[in-house]
Amino acid sequence: MFASFCRRELGREFAAAIFDCDGVLVDSEPLANRVMAELLAEHGIPLTPEECARTFVGLTVDGEAALIRREYGIDLAEVLHRELTPRTLTCFATELQATPGVEAFVRAVDVPRAVASNSRMQRVERSLEITGLRRLFDGKLFSASHVARPKPAPDLYQHVAVTLGVPAADCVVFEDSASGCTAARAAGMTAVGYLGGGHVRPGHGERLLKAGAMAILERWPVEGTALGL
Repeated sequence: MFASFCRRELGREFAAAIFDCDGVLVDSEPLANRVMAELLAEHGIPLTPEECARTFVGLTVDGEAALIRREYGIDLAEVLHRELTPRTLTCFATELQATPGVEAFVRAVDVPRAVASNSRMQRVERSLEITGLRRLFDGKLFSASHVARPKPAPDLYQHVAVTLGVPAADCVVFEDSASGCTAARAAGMTAVGYLGGGHVRPGHGERLLKAGAMAILERWPVEGTALGL
């Protein structure tokens, strides 16, 4: 599935595959945005989960705190760092699921594969454990904590390529956010925009293409279908 998809949709093969976590491997964004909306409401910021999705997708906790400070004049950095991850993981423990079809697709990847996320490593590890996907990546999990600058800077993807020992130009990246696609392209990689997460709304694919995605994937290919052949 993986190799045939790359040849068919991207016109070439790749030496490594890198996956964002939230919204790509796991359908976490609706849950995380619900938790964020509840936390913000407790501090006088009335955003819906849908508004949180549009506002915070692809940001680190520091990025979220900076945006809140800039837009609402409230410093919630300490609150977010203390409460957001534990509350989110509590929600994940009973509700988080992998995106449909992703396990079969990742298993079909016959080149080195890794995860690169702006989320905290604790959240990445726990998300993949809950959904049973962690064992598919052989410990190759990376977060923004590994580099000086998170996505949309290219640092994280460059770090992953160096660690894998694969030229950036030979890496394909699966991303659901504009910041992630921007980071992948800036690193010299080929970005694929994934639209199968529960947070995706009309027009999202166009935003990913504008940010540098070379192709759009609405769902994970299934063997025997047009995308999976």
